[in-house]
Amino acid sequence: MPSDLSVEWDDDCRLLVQHRLQRRSDFQEIYKNGRSLETRFFVLYYRQNAYSCHRLGITASRKIGSAVTRNRVKRLFREIFRRNRPLGPVFLDIVINARKIAASATYSDLEHVYRAAVVQIIRKIPPS
Repeated sequence: MPSDLSVEWDDDCRLLVQHRLQRRSDFQEIYKNGRSLETRFFVLYYRQNAYSCHRLGITASRKIGSAVTRNRVKRLFREIFRRNRPLGPVFLDIVINARKIAASATYSDLEHVYRAAVVQIIRKIPPS
């Protein structure tokens, strides 16, 4: 049995449209009714959803850098989410607000912090 039950590795599938948060109202609902977790590289907002999949939204303000830099940060977070989806009976909507320091971070640094954050979140959510 794996020692870390909070994540699954899934290299075969891509991040589909139904796994993305795109509407402004979805983001605002999570900010208003969700919970947050602050890390060095990002602030992660989350709440349970009624769908049968986890969904991700990413924000990267102009404070982070140029459009190229912001898009790179968003690509990294999408890939991290794709490879490290939380396990369990509860499905989440997750919004990641990238911080400026995320632009200079490596993939492995971001992934390590993201995985630790997901473990914290899974432990906080009571089983249904």
